[in-house]
Amino acid sequence: MGGLYWRYEKQVDKLMRWWFSLPLLMIYVAMIVWLKDYTNPLISTLTILPLGFVTSAIVCLLLVWLCKIIPEVKMLSLVGQNSIGFYFMSGALPITLSMVTHKLVAGSSVWMMMTVWSASIVVAYIAILIINRWAPWLWDLKFIKN
Repeated sequence: MGGLYWRYEKQVDKLMRWWFSLPLLMIYVAMIVWLKDYTNPLISTLTILPLGFVTSAIVCLLLVWLCKIIPEVKMLSLVGQNSIGFYFMSGALPITLSMVTHKLVAGSSVWMMMTVWSASIVVAYIAILIINRWAPWLWDLKFIKN
């Protein structure tokens, strides 16, 4: 896939806009839903499964597209510049927020999971902004002593 992209990069880049990527993603999701009995959509070492090939192609194209739009999207740039902070926050925050949520609301659902996920991102973002403002040395690895 990488070789094909390298060879036809200009042509592919002309196609990779939101009006092309969004329907591509929707077609992929529709295929997965329609072929729900198709249990292994990956490419194995022994066979090349058609859905696995399509999966790999779409994911490669979407990742390349995402990487190319990172400089244009301020939120993605912020996450990239503070990835170590988001990494550090990705363990404790979701666990803590899910425990608090379970205490406040009984039961679990997809909406509860989405709420905890969203709250984790918002709290991590706020914490990173505070750390960047008042303790930026926390992210600088030169200050970590052996």
